[in-house]
Order: sequence, then structure tokens, then C-alpha cells
Amino acid sequence: MMQGKDSDTSPSPWNIALLHPTFWPYVRRGTERFMAEWSTRLAQLGHNVTIITSKPGPSQRSLHGRVHVQYLRSLWTPSMARAGLHDFHVFPLTTAPLLASRRFHLIHTFNFTDTLVASWLKRFHGARVLLHLNTIPPPVQYRRTLSTGGKLLSAAIRAADQLLVISKQQQDYFEQRYHRPCVRIPAPVDVSQFPVSSPSRPAPPRLLCASALSDTRKGGSLLMRAFNLLKPSHPDLLLEIVFPLPDHLRLSLLNLVDPPFQRDVHFNPLHDNAALIDAYSRSSALVLPSLWEAFPLVVLESLAAGTPIVGTSDGGIPEMLGHPGAGVLFSPGEPLDGAPSNLSGLVDAIRQVLLLSTDALTPQRCRAAAEQMTRQLTRLNALVPGGAYPLAVTLAVVGDAIWVFSPGELYQVFQLSLRQRFAPMPVVVATMTGDWQPGYIPPASAFGYGIYQEVIAATSPGCLEVLIEAVTRELRAMLPA
Repeated sequence: MMQGKDSDTSPSPWNIALLHPTFWPYVRRGTERFMAEWSTRLAQLGHNVTIITSKPGPSQRSLHGRVHVQYLRSLWTPSMARAGLHDFHVFPLTTAPLLASRRFHLIHTFNFTDTLVASWLKRFHGARVLLHLNTIPPPVQYRRTLSTGGKLLSAAIRAADQLLVISKQQQDYFEQRYHRPCVRIPAPVDVSQFPVSSPSRPAPPRLLCASALSDTRKGGSLLMRAFNLLKPSHPDLLLEIVFPLPDHLRLSLLNLVDPPFQRDVHFNPLHDNAALIDAYSRSSALVLPSLWEAFPLVVLESLAAGTPIVGTSDGGIPEMLGHPGAGVLFSPGEPLDGAPSNLSGLVDAIRQVLLLSTDALTPQRCRAAAEQMTRQLTRLNALVPGGAYPLAVTLAVVGDAIWVFSPGELYQVFQLSLRQRFAPMPVVVATMTGDWQPGYIPPASAFGYGIYQEVIAATSPGCLEVLIEAVTRELRAMLPA
């Protein structure tokens, strides 16, 4: 039996709502990217999907492909942040009447406040409530915010019907701390929309920052100081910042750079997905000097475009940069006012990644890393229903030889393992098939290394090892004692 993905036997289509205070085109961060990709995927599967969000000004309805988007009038203003009130605190005040008046099968929330309100209103909407834990609580409070010391988050985790994460680091953290199982899914980013850039990037070398530098933990100040130190040895180096920032913050960051180098810092706010994809493709590297990132999708996007990464060895970033040749990690140092502090580490990492960006194989390695993180989603439709499915292998003992007929292309470790276990008997493995079967079954250690394995392997890591043990048991039962 080959291990597959769990199949949803619930009625289709479902009415599904995704709740978050911000969405495209007003804000383009990781959660908004997740919502755009995930809702599109759900709609492609035939579900009726509505994103419930907010924006300045009057309410508005629109379509994002086949997904309905309900923009509610935002009650939050930036001045509230001075009192510790953020958009996720007040957003439930706008959504509660809507949730109480409509019926859903599933409500997908991204903030504990929305989870609590949706759970309280279950008798009206009748839906299961999913809490997507898209971040990890920082170990220190680095910004003013109303807090109950984690009591409301704990209550939301208890109230949710299911917890969802997209990184193993998140899963380990929340399961150990709150003793509730989490479902971990692949990041729902369609990497096919990011064409792999050519090995020769346009000159001059360009660093890209797509982070929300208005958040101090993203390391904007550290990045500017590092750029200042890099310019003497890399005089043609450019820095492009594509996340929209207010004028006062742009000026504050720019003042950290020496005047002769300021002209090479480009604040180029991008509000269009195609423009962002182009920015990845023309850059030498993406720089993400952040603290406490859970699973930053900008890393996945950049890798999909073939652009290597500089990231901190903190949070979920190392999990994403485990593929050789896809990026460089550095220690962020001790947090200083909620920001990374290791300036020399960042400078050294950028120098390494600029050298890495000149390797003609780097775009291919980066794309393979992105494929590794998303392969399960792209193969979902190819899998038969159920948590496992059979592989039809025919076994025979003819004379003093063992014959194995398999419909898939098995890695050589399959043959070598059997020959070692049944020596000195000859073992012959041949391909034979009568219907659709998994076309390629690599060992667990080979998953994620090379696009070939990513594209055509319809099985999960560990399937070949399961097959070897099952065939061994059957053959031993067939052979005389």
C-alpha cells in the first residue's frame, strides 16, 4: 500500500468563507498571498468561496477569478495603533452581522479574534471553524498591542474545530504548547506562474526586499546599514524595496544610508502581481533579515522564480532553505527593540549570495526547492480517493531466480535492497502495467532534489521504503523455509 493524501468525503460544493482584515490589492503580504492562492484552489475544486475582508471607504463586492470578495468598510484607523488596537482587534465588529446572517460549511480564519467570534456565532451560520496559525507568538512584545497574556489565543485554539499550519516549525510549536494536533498542508502557491529566470541576470546586481518594513522585526534598519557597508566593495549594487511604505518611514530608512549611496536605493511600491513576479526575475537575490517568521511566502515566490535568498536562521526560514544552493542563512543576533541586530552576519551573507547568484545552476536549484515545498498540491488531483492506494506488484519465483514485475519506475535502491536481502538468489525487476499506477517512486532521501522527481512522483516520501518491506515479506512467505 502506498501512502497518499487524505480524501475529503464531505459533500461538494461547500460554501467556504475566508476571513482576514486585509486582502489584495490593498495589502500584499504572506497571508494575503495564501488567501489568494488557497481560495483559487478551492474554487477550482468546485466549492463556492467568499473572501470576507475590509478596506477604507464604502463596502464593495468584486471577483478574484472565480472567488467572491466581500470588502467591508474598515472601522480601524492608524491612530488606533497608538492605543494598542490593531486591525484584527476591530475587524470582527464588521464581520459578525454577516456571519450571523449567512450559512457556511467552513469558515477559515487567520486571527484568534475572528476564530472566537465565528465560534460564538455557530448556531447562526452552522459552519466548522478553522484557525490558520500563520505566525508564531514572538518571545518578546516589540510593539504596543492590547494583550490578555495569551488567554484569548488559547481560547481560540480550544474553540476551533481544526488547527492549520504550513510549516513543521509551527506544527511542533503549537502541538507542544497547546496539546492540540495541527494539520500541516503544502504552501498553496502555484509556482508555474513564476517563470524561471535566465542564469545571466541583468547588470547591475540587484537586491530585492519585498517585506513589510513598517514592521520592525522585518529588519529594515539592519538592511539599510548593511547596504551602506556593501557599497564600497560593490559600487554598482542596487537595492529595490517593493512593499509600499509611508513617506516618513522611507525617509527614515534612507537616512541610514550615506548620501552618495542613497540614489541606489529604489523605493518602488508594486501593487500588481505581474510586476512583483518581474521584480523577482530581474533580481540577484531576495533579502529577508526577519525575526519570528513562520513560513514567509516571499521566500517560496523568489525560489520559484529562480532567485536565491538571504534569510535569518530563525523561525521557519531554515525549513524553507534546506535545499543546497538555494540561499544563505545568517544568525539574526539578539533582538534589539524587536529587530535583528547581527550586521556583520547580514553583510557576509549578502556577499555569499551575490556570488551564488553568478552560478548558472542557481536558478534551477532554487526552482527545485520551490517545487519541493509545493509538489503535494500540484499532484493532488492525480491521487485516488483514500489515505492509501494499492500498487499492483507481481512476484514470482522461477527456478533459483526471483522475478518482480512493477508498473512504476523504481529507484535502484529497490533492486539493491532485494538483492542484498535474498543473496545469492538472482533478483530480476521488470516493468509491467495494465492501468494507471504511480510513474516514479523515489526513496525518501531523494525527494526535493531535482525537478524531475518533483514533477512526476505522485507518491509521498517513504513510499518506496514501505514497498521494499512489503515485497520482502511476501517473498519470504513464498520461499521454502
